[in-house]
Amino acid sequence: MKEAFRVRDEMLKVGFDPTITTYKALVLGCCTHHEVEQAKELLKEMKRASDMSDSGLVRYAYSDNSYNFVMYKEGGLEEASDLLPEMLELESGLVPHTLIYDTLIDECCTKGIGTKGSLDEIDKAVAYKDEMISRGIEPTIVTYTLLIVALFEVGRSWGAEDMIKEMQEKGLKLDVYTYNTLMSGYAKCKYIDAHIGIYDEMVEKRIQPNLLAYNTMMLGHCRCSEAQKLFDKMKTSGIKPDHLSYNLLIAGYSYRGGYVKEAFRVRDEMLKNGIDPTFTTYDALILGLRINHEVEQAEELLKEMVSKGICTPDDKKYLILTDMVHRER
Repeated sequence: MKEAFRVRDEMLKVGFDPTITTYKALVLGCCTHHEVEQAKELLKEMKRASDMSDSGLVRYAYSDNSYNFVMYKEGGLEEASDLLPEMLELESGLVPHTLIYDTLIDECCTKGIGTKGSLDEIDKAVAYKDEMISRGIEPTIVTYTLLIVALFEVGRSWGAEDMIKEMQEKGLKLDVYTYNTLMSGYAKCKYIDAHIGIYDEMVEKRIQPNLLAYNTMMLGHCRCSEAQKLFDKMKTSGIKPDHLSYNLLIAGYSYRGGYVKEAFRVRDEMLKNGIDPTFTTYDALILGLRINHEVEQAEELLKEMVSKGICTPDDKKYLILTDMVHRER
């Protein structure tokens, strides 16, 4: 950054005024290097230059939403949070675009559901949404979907439902992605009735479920006959099943004693349609054979996995699977 500012100083020395591009490059650099205070000074300098020249420099800078998005994402959540008040104070009536808040909310949600997640981060994300409303910036369906996903992920289904109600009260129409998010969230929380209700609502509103929606529904029904009906309906709707679709159905049949033949039937259909079985496919079939005490066929599949390059003989998961089969002897 020192070199960048050196060039800027030389620019001033020879009589060239910094342009919007100059300021944008310097602010982005400061954010990337976590030099928040210097970024703030640049914003103030940009404001002074705008006032003196009546060039609208500040307004032009903040109307460039793609730049704002990059600046905040590159700088990180802490820097974005620190710069937000500064931006709001720069000019009366000048507020950041919804995209800025959505970026902050996304960062908080990502932190909150990460391996070292914190519910405080989720609370902070919700607080940003409330701040948007208090500043007269209406949250969009993207804003609510980000929050709904995070709330379901951390087990706060009640919070997700509150967001759904608020979204509907504001007249925001749920799209197919939001419906998929709701179904996935309810499935993870084991709320099967609510999960089915969302699907029924999609059908009632004539919103065509996509591949993700069907797979999510099958995930919730993988141990009952409804999974096959959903699978068939997906195909008649013109949606091609993928690896997950087939694997969910195979697992559903394999884990129910006496239905291993049906699992192999689905595997054969999978091959016929040009989709190669994965480790998950073999794992489900082998466990189904183990439940039925069909050890020899299970051992044949273990050999097939290696011969087809699905895994190596020293693969940890393969060794665990092999050990489980051999215990049946």
